[in-house]
Amino acid sequence: MAAVPSPTVERTPDAAPVPGSTANSTDEPDLPPKVIKTKLQQAIDPEAVPAVAPRDVGASSPRSGAKAETLAAGDGAPAETPAGCNPVADSDNPHVSGNRSDVSAHAWWYQGDCDNDRATVTACLYEWYTDHTWRRKACNTNDNQKPGRSSSRWLNVRERCDSFARTSWRAHVDVDVNWEVDNPGVSTKQADVDCRVHD
Repeated sequence: MAAVPSPTVERTPDAAPVPGSTANSTDEPDLPPKVIKTKLQQAIDPEAVPAVAPRDVGASSPRSGAKAETLAAGDGAPAETPAGCNPVADSDNPHVSGNRSDVSAHAWWYQGDCDNDRATVTACLYEWYTDHTWRRKACNTNDNQKPGRSSSRWLNVRERCDSFARTSWRAHVDVDVNWEVDNPGVSTKQADVDCRVHD
């Protein structure tokens, strides 16, 4: 199986993982960082609270969430020759789940030009905070997921709402094709959801 890409490699140009031990302070080393900053050298405010993100912050339109953003490794770095195949990550927008008490997203992947039809897919939910950080609230991983968008091939990630105040959420999906060298297959989708998690 190909190594899981480093969570500090794939990012939007306006979102930088927290440097040093804060970004890597996790019991799950294969997960994205717990906090993603929108600016370098940004301080994390312990008094920050969840909120709706400004319109200019987003992987897609924060109001519609209609467009997926595929993140490239090493944004801003010199172009390198791809070393492997190219899986495609995707998800729906974060939303209130059918039980009316959780924020949820479903993730899937497509083979692209990869030969193998199994991948390790990790989906995480991030909540926007008033200090302009995205904070990870939940993740789920399937290490043997088939490609395709049908509901039988979705990976679900969810977190219980503490209140139903409108808040911005991101679904972050990372695909690593099993037993094959692959380039990072990463995407994010963002939407405002009537769900807020206070921790």
